[in-house]
Amino acid sequence: MYFSGDPVAQRLVAPKLPPLDSHSWREFGLLENGQTLLLAVMVATLAAGAWRARAWRVRAGFVLAALFALFILLEEIDYGKHWREYAGCEESIEWFRPVPHGEWNPLEEKKAQGASFTVHQRHLTTEFKVVGDVLLIALFVVLPLAAPRVRNRWVRWAAPSRYAVLTVIAMLLTSQAVHTVGRSLRHRYRDEVRRGEAPQWELGSLVNNLSEFREFNAYYLYAVYVAVLVFGRRLPGAADANEPARGAGSQGE
Repeated sequence: MYFSGDPVAQRLVAPKLPPLDSHSWREFGLLENGQTLLLAVMVATLAAGAWRARAWRVRAGFVLAALFALFILLEEIDYGKHWREYAGCEESIEWFRPVPHGEWNPLEEKKAQGASFTVHQRHLTTEFKVVGDVLLIALFVVLPLAAPRVRNRWVRWAAPSRYAVLTVIAMLLTSQAVHTVGRSLRHRYRDEVRRGEAPQWELGSLVNNLSEFREFNAYYLYAVYVAVLVFGRRLPGAADANEPARGAGSQGE
């Protein structure tokens, strides 16, 4: 939808909403709100896992994971700041009107550093992404491949299916394709401006934040993983301490 060339479809994914700050525009689209929904589902699923767990270690793990997911959720919505600004804006906000180059120059748009009064604003965005990438690879690539060789029942229970490796590869390929298309459109737009032409088409508001697509895919993968962990596998507890854990490393999966 975002690269379809249809302005309405593009605005639904990531709108342009002057007079609001351009860095906040994408917060109101389907992509960002889809991320918010997935994070909310994760928080609820992890809370359900904590409620159902019998072993204190499992319960504690679910509680900590739920709190961390809640923190990421609050970061993503900037603690409601953008919605408060939207509600308090005294000027008219039109979702689908054209926003010409003279009103908003995407070539001068700076990459968003995160929301105000949050950890991201303290220039830790890069560090968060590095940690996220390391965790993604460790949890969905290394662990599924290593779990069958590990005797620890907790590791085998928590390990994702080995199909998760293919999902991560697909995510990386999709992310690369998104950035390739985005760079191509940006170069085309810049070339028209350099020739003194007024582009008759618009770059989307994610011009410098195309990584939002990869974030959505990552949140989806995590949401599926925690749902399988909580509802698709037998939660280890004291009563089955001598039984093998059911997980990716178990026989039959």
